[in-house]
Amino acid sequence: MKDRSTEFAMLLNEFLKEHKRVEEQAREMREQKVSSNKLTRRVETALTRLHNADR
Repeated sequence: MKDRSTEFAMLLNEFLKEHKRVEEQAREMREQKVSSNKLTRRVETALTRLHNADR
């Protein structure tokens, strides 16, 4: 039978690994949002140019 300190260490290790994974996902989501915003601005600019070219 494992003692409490060993169990605690194992649980803490699992928590820290999961926390790191969640932090990485959050970072990736922020990067994707920035990329999405840039792409949206490029599309809007292209649409504006096309609209103005039709006049």
